[in-house]
Amino acid sequence: MRQAVESVLSQQTSFDFELVLGEDCSTDLTAEICREYAAKYPGRVRLVTGARNVGWRANYRRTFRWGSTSASHGC
Repeated sequence: MRQAVESVLSQQTSFDFELVLGEDCSTDLTAEICREYAAKYPGRVRLVTGARNVGWRANYRRTFRWGSTSASHGC
């Protein structure tokens, strides 16, 4: 997770972007890592979570709705 987030944040672009992380109650260190990046990069990394695991499809839709730019891409 750290490597993926660092890869996105290190991109050189001609436009501003926000990385929206959808964390779905993972049982590993994913939630902790996501919180760390959201706190370290406010305005650049946004963390979207829920009270319970909703599955990948619902988590994707929930996360995608929080995107604030005109160009949103899922991966």
